[in-house]
Amino acid sequence: MGGLRKKSTRPKARGRTCLTYLAWLMVSLGCVACASSGSKNESERPPEIECKFKPIYFSADSTRLNDKAVKQLKEYATCIKADARALTITGHTNHIKSTLFAIAVSDRMARSVRKYLIERGVDRRQLQVKGYGAERPTCAKKTPACKAKNHRVELHFW
Repeated sequence: MGGLRKKSTRPKARGRTCLTYLAWLMVSLGCVACASSGSKNESERPPEIECKFKPIYFSADSTRLNDKAVKQLKEYATCIKADARALTITGHTNHIKSTLFAIAVSDRMARSVRKYLIERGVDRRQLQVKGYGAERPTCAKKTPACKAKNHRVELHFW
């Protein structure tokens, strides 16, 4: 014989999202400003900045940032700092010497971009680096123009 149980004022978990429960918990604890961020109302959410990244091209067998790349990265750093998502920096090259050498060069290119972004104030924990070497070419021809297109770094949020 059980006694009377106190009825809970907590929302039922069935059919509710974790954010709804979190918002209820924050309001019940007195954090009204925090709870409003879990709202589904789009007008209450801060506007998201959309970042569009173009590839950053390097000279053949070089891992140094040129003037055009520095100009691009200055603009990108502002956008990346405003977005809390993680960013993958991928380096790509053409077929140079050996596969291991191509991967090492592409990795160094990606690391030089990472280093520059950190110097511009981007949180280092937000940045991940990967060198692909010649695995993912944008152009398959063996012409100098095509090789130059493959010697690049790309940035992607994930």
